[in-house]
Amino acid sequence: MPADALAELVERLLVHVRAGTTELAGAEYEEPVGAYADGGRFALERERFFGGDVPLVVGLAGQLPAPHTFVPFDDYGVPLLLRRDGAGRFRAFLNVCRHRGARVVEQAGSARRMTCGYHGWTYDDGGALVGVPGAAGFDGIDRACRGLVEVPAGEAGGLLFVKPRAGAAPFDATGWLGGLAPFLDEREVATRPYLTDRILDRPTNWKSAMDTFAEVYHFASTHRNTLAERTISDTMVTDTFGPHQRFAAPTRTITDYGTDPALAPLDVMSLVHLIYPNATLLVSTRSIQLYTVAPGRAPGESLMRQRFFAPAAPETEAERAALVEMCDFYFQVVRDEDWAKAEAVEAGLRSGANQTVVFGRNELCLHRMHDAWRAGLGLPTLSRRFVRESA
Repeated sequence: MPADALAELVERLLVHVRAGTTELAGAEYEEPVGAYADGGRFALERERFFGGDVPLVVGLAGQLPAPHTFVPFDDYGVPLLLRRDGAGRFRAFLNVCRHRGARVVEQAGSARRMTCGYHGWTYDDGGALVGVPGAAGFDGIDRACRGLVEVPAGEAGGLLFVKPRAGAAPFDATGWLGGLAPFLDEREVATRPYLTDRILDRPTNWKSAMDTFAEVYHFASTHRNTLAERTISDTMVTDTFGPHQRFAAPTRTITDYGTDPALAPLDVMSLVHLIYPNATLLVSTRSIQLYTVAPGRAPGESLMRQRFFAPAAPETEAERAALVEMCDFYFQVVRDEDWAKAEAVEAGLRSGANQTVVFGRNELCLHRMHDAWRAGLGLPTLSRRFVRESA
């Protein structure tokens, strides 16, 4: 998205800010409570979305900044080894030694070869088995057939995608991300240095967790002493890119845009990308934040991973401390405000008080997100409004 397109987003927001309105869907949307609480629905979601048929976000390029870097990733129920090979290509393998099944790597690092800590079997950066201690004890095995098992992976817009299943069909990451890829490339998402990685594990359905990222209607109440001090509640404009979405919400300085030359478009709006089916990417001048949500073992369990990427590598300890302080702030907001509400919602869904969950006309990203999930499960969609596709 070129700068003039960002400015167009600001202008679209200003129309609503001046009128005290927001973009609206054609009608309210009601999702049956069973979409969150039903065990059969949950099992189907785990199979269809997280079983290896759908490309899932596993990180950003900044986590693998150079050839031979690697990081383990276990959130989707399969041990993965994310790797940038010697040519700089992003690849993914099952993080499973072909000897006895131990994890080959336990933590992020950088090396041309990776050695399993159990018995010392060693693999090169393409996953080939190149070292077997006590080789005489294994002279009957074909090493060429004992390399790490590779799974489909791709990189687009700075996002790293994986299908976490051996034998899954290859995919084109740029095509999957669609029109969002050029925008994220222009924002240089791929070059943002990695800062922190934290996990939040609370008793709530994975979709309840995703719901908290898809609207700003709750800001005035839930975030009245935090995010609402900067961002105007219940005002947003939206765009769709296949199953993915983007929305912009205005900051309180937006009315100064055009008169204050120091204000760039990303200074006067929050820009949020909902990457189907389970990731949220926030892009600003101050940071890039990536959130991925994975289902737990039952409908009321999930795990969220929160990662921060800085605009540039901090040059001093004071700069780093300031960035970490910002990370701490957002982690506390999500943990103590957003997910505290999502946890309460989980109890409410189990109570039997409601038969449906209602999304207002002003929560249209939730309409689209739930419709996309339903479509992915082969269920009829429920939305009754026109969705504009963006170039």
